[in-house]
Amino acid sequence: MRHRLQIALVTVIVTVIVTVMMAGAFGQAFAKATPDDQAVRALVARYETAWNSHDMKILGAITTEDVDFINAAGSHWKGREDVVRRLVKLHQGIFKNSVLTTEAVSVELLRPDLALVHVDWATRGDVNAEGKSSQPRKGIFTWLVVEQSGAWKIRSAQNTNKR
Repeated sequence: MRHRLQIALVTVIVTVIVTVMMAGAFGQAFAKATPDDQAVRALVARYETAWNSHDMKILGAITTEDVDFINAAGSHWKGREDVVRRLVKLHQGIFKNSVLTTEAVSVELLRPDLALVHVDWATRGDVNAEGKSSQPRKGIFTWLVVEQSGAWKIRSAQNTNKR
């Protein structure tokens, strides 16, 4: 009986130590958000602002000239001019009253000037082609972002609806 109690006590102690160490590691990782990480997260906020103000000039300003963009419907757009033109049209139509909310962001700096970003999003207020209200949607963006002249910009975007 005493042996079982010792094993149980050691198990509890090890569990507490591991939990405290993991909490400390996560806290340190969170506290060490780099200026680049913060700048990339600000880029996500600017995308949300562009969407919700329906101002695709803002969106154009946060993409590279040669941006490669695949929307949630699978259309593949190339170049800032093409992306902005198509999004302007959509925001005059089905997304006219759409509201985008960023739900989660993960940033992985691959190099000092390159990051992989995942953005979980939700929208409401979309309408279908007939002008009838659509159900709210959720999705995830995968972005490749680059730093150009001190500013982070979207170089590539893949958008996917979640089921």
